[in-house]
Amino acid sequence: MGNKPCTIALRTDRATYVAGSTIAGTVYLCVAGKAQQGSSLNLRIVGEESATVHHTTEERQHGRGEGHRHSETRHHYERSSFAFLSADYPISTFPNGGIPPGQYEFPFEAALPPDLPASMRCEKGQSMCRVSYSMTAQIVDSGSFLGSSKPSASRDFCVVASSPPLRHLEGTEIVVPPETIPVSTCCCFGRGSMTIGAQIDKSALRPTEMVKVGFFCKNNSTVKVANVKVSLEEEVTWRANGHTESFCKTADERLLGGAERMPELRETGRAKHRHLGFQGGYGHLSTPEQPQREACLVVPPNSKDTYEGRLIDVKHRIIVMIMTTGGCCTTSPETYVSVSVRRCPPETVDGGEGSGELPLPNQSIQAFVAPPATGSSPLPSAPPREHQVNDLPEAELILPGKWSAQTADVVTVPVVEATVLDSIPKGGVHT
Repeated sequence: MGNKPCTIALRTDRATYVAGSTIAGTVYLCVAGKAQQGSSLNLRIVGEESATVHHTTEERQHGRGEGHRHSETRHHYERSSFAFLSADYPISTFPNGGIPPGQYEFPFEAALPPDLPASMRCEKGQSMCRVSYSMTAQIVDSGSFLGSSKPSASRDFCVVASSPPLRHLEGTEIVVPPETIPVSTCCCFGRGSMTIGAQIDKSALRPTEMVKVGFFCKNNSTVKVANVKVSLEEEVTWRANGHTESFCKTADERLLGGAERMPELRETGRAKHRHLGFQGGYGHLSTPEQPQREACLVVPPNSKDTYEGRLIDVKHRIIVMIMTTGGCCTTSPETYVSVSVRRCPPETVDGGEGSGELPLPNQSIQAFVAPPATGSSPLPSAPPREHQVNDLPEAELILPGKWSAQTADVVTVPVVEATVLDSIPKGGVHT
């Protein structure tokens, strides 16, 4: 393990875990030459939200004379983080605060809380947000000065959420009653109104799943309809120190044509209402007079989970829009339905790259507290079998040819049940 007097390495049985499953791993420790100071070997597991928002400001610079003024762009990076999971557990203690020379292995098992958020990442320019997990093995010396460094090893891992949110809504149909919306051009000239309504056959969706969208539409204006667009939108918003960034993308969409395919969208010869402020305002129709149209959308396999956290929000909605001619100066009525997306975790997860999203809306995971250490220094044991370290990138550094370690008993790292904190305000640090 190199020429360092004390070296640590960390191995886990895989790189991706389902929330609620158990992490199995081993900490490798090599002390060369003389005994090293250390009272315990600790394992720290952390899950956190982190957000970075990039923004710029323009500053005017004044030089000598009238013609020497210029502006300069300054870049700023606001950063915030929130640890929703934190455990620091001693998996072994060393008598008299010293670690004798030798090679050691410390197997461990750590159960993850069942309602952890899934790993995710989103970027926009130089701004980004993510939910990430890591574990660190480190020698702790009770007599060390504050801030002094001790040998450590870290490893990132991914989490897939254990179950879909809002399970009681699966298969539930949602109906948005038809609504009459005034249509105008150039923001002030009333051209009548259009009626639009929608319904979906389910509100809780999974990646690769199909959702059926029904909609009603009626044109009571003098404006021509170019198309009807049905889309699934995904929007990620993150916050840091009072600054906000968002990234919105169309996950799937269907263009269904205009009046040539739907006669109810043909413009009328005369507008019923000439001004935005017509008497009666918006209205709801209990029985639509036009036929119901239908479209099917597919949730992409790389969709993020719907989530509302302290620093990060992920929202999904299905939008039905009547696209009128005339560009941005003409009203294009729309209606939408909020839906929830959550991937269904596999029964087993291999060691590949993980993907996923976050916990249920308005939920957070309470940090768990570890009890006192019960582990002790290991007794001699045979070296690990070859297949136990095949997935370790730094295997040659961790297990040299003459590796002959003392192996401790497996230590179970206790994790308390995750707790929902309803008192946590949306946005946490800044909203």
